Amino acid sequence: MEKEESNIVAFTGYRGEMTKNVLEMDSLELDEWEKETNQKIKHNLFAINMPFVHTLNGRIVAELADGTIEIVR
Repeated sequence: MEKEESNIVAFTGYRGEMTKNVLEMDSLELDEWEKETNQKIKHNLFAINMPFVHTLNGRIVAELADGTIEIVR
């Protein structure tokens, strides 16, 4: 596992910051973790001019850095 983790860090230049295992979090902690994680992902995607693709009201949407949301499917 350590070799695989070091390959991921070498490829992405990023190492996780988690202090608690997701399986041990309560629902409030999971909600906060999800919000923070999505914000980090959006920031990184927007930095390379890519959209943040996710579901919204049961639809797949692409959110752009300028706040525009386009329905994908």
